[in-house]
Amino acid sequence: MSSELSGSDYSLLESLGTILTDSAVLAKLPRAWHRENLVQDLREILLDDNARCAVLTGESGTGKTALIYELAHQLVEQDTGWTIAQITPTEFLKGTRYLGEWETQLSNLLHAISKPNKVILYIPALHEITTVGRSSSSDNNVASALIPHIEQGKIVILGESSEEELQEGFAANPALKRLFQQITLKAADDELTKLIACEVIKEADLKPSAAFVDRVFELSEFSQAGLENPGRIVGLLRQVLANRTEGNDLPSDQQILSVIEKSTGVSTHLLDDQIPLNLKEVRAFFEEKVIGQPEAVNAAVDIVTLIKSRLTDPGKPYGVMLFVGPTGVGKTEMARSLAEYCFGDAKRLSRIDMSEFATYDGFERLNGGKGRAGVLTTIVRKQPFSIILLDEIEKA
Repeated sequence: MSSELSGSDYSLLESLGTILTDSAVLAKLPRAWHRENLVQDLREILLDDNARCAVLTGESGTGKTALIYELAHQLVEQDTGWTIAQITPTEFLKGTRYLGEWETQLSNLLHAISKPNKVILYIPALHEITTVGRSSSSDNNVASALIPHIEQGKIVILGESSEEELQEGFAANPALKRLFQQITLKAADDELTKLIACEVIKEADLKPSAAFVDRVFELSEFSQAGLENPGRIVGLLRQVLANRTEGNDLPSDQQILSVIEKSTGVSTHLLDDQIPLNLKEVRAFFEEKVIGQPEAVNAAVDIVTLIKSRLTDPGKPYGVMLFVGPTGVGKTEMARSLAEYCFGDAKRLSRIDMSEFATYDGFERLNGGKGRAGVLTTIVRKQPFSIILLDEIEKA
């Protein structure tokens, strides 16, 4: 195998995507700590004489992308001659406009990554390749073009996806999944998560302390609830370290809370254990906004109390409330007031008119489906810390 790519092959890979091994040389990729066994598993699958393609599956935060970055670092450090080129599913169509253009471009790409060239093609969101390239006049897609080359062992592909997305994306072509050796990443346990956090702190030339790591761990469960560990704590930790002042001291508790407030909108007075919650003031806030609705005010105060005490389930909404009443009594205003109090801005309210989801396909349009983003899921992904108002829900 050649350890060097020709100029034209390299230029094509660079124009379509990102050369991760180049980024590793420039120290632009984060490291993955305490993942030696998983990296070794990847190397045995991808770099063996009988190399196979692989796909990493797992929930967000389990470290799929970090593992691939670590592989890039090791390939560079050990001077293996291997290149990892990242190309997202949509980038396969980059620069193409007319029918047949993407097939020609893909043919050139396959030439660039085929053996004897030592190239690993990394495809994030691997499940999407079964739909990319399709049109109203043709079912041809990127996956169908790659399959013969994978079967013949000419190319090495490394993908990542969640298990659910992979099952759904490859459902129409079960043979495709069999061509990939699957490695499933589980969420890291508390002990491993804290060990990884210590390594991230050391990267910043700071000395970790158990108290600091425990505090970031605790707050990450609140502020990064949509992620699994170690991504949950590492994500918050890197934000905190990037915003710290100069010096050799670890960031203060107030600095951590300030970073969380900026990223989530959740007020510091709800996050800081040193600031007591004054229930009279909370009640007065909502009573001033919504007059003559004591039951609704009580419900809002209860939600705030649960958030402050961190007794909410991190895997679920902080609260689910059903406001019932005629027009003009304050249902929407109460939702807006909750957004203002909890997230610092009444604009953190997203209204969905549920009367628009009364037809048979309403569920899929709301939550998303195959090749389609849902209205609700898009809002939550874009702004997870907000109030979602499902207006006129009885019409859905």
